[in-house]
Amino acid sequence: MKIEQIKDLFSQGEENLKGAENELYRPSSDVVNYAVCVNGRKAIHYFMACLYLYYCDENNDTPAEDPVIEEMLEYCKQHNKTLKEMDFSQLNCMGKDVRKTDDFYCCNDVKTVSSCTKLASDVRTIFVNEAGNGNTDFLN
Repeated sequence: MKIEQIKDLFSQGEENLKGAENELYRPSSDVVNYAVCVNGRKAIHYFMACLYLYYCDENNDTPAEDPVIEEMLEYCKQHNKTLKEMDFSQLNCMGKDVRKTDDFYCCNDVKTVSSCTKLASDVRTIFVNEAGNGNTDFLN
């Protein structure tokens, strides 16, 4: 497994997820949807990339170079039943490389950006359960 690459991706995902969650702790009238959107979508991307690299390694597949969320999701669904059952329909940026720019954001309401943040957390949990048997010790 490309553990150093995964460690870096996981760390970036943790940072972005924390940023999104911290913003959502504010009263809904004070939430900056843009900040949650940008952080949430990046967290989804980084955690999905961790899972993607993990499954590629497990199955001796060569990972694509710079895949977008949609591509990683389709691959990972082949190896994880939980992902197949998750609803990614509110994620409006699946086909975009969300790491390259913060200039766009796809969602402008608290409900949608909250959903994306929850999705990021769920993908994180799936990765930790799959690769680390429920804990992150293997990333230290």
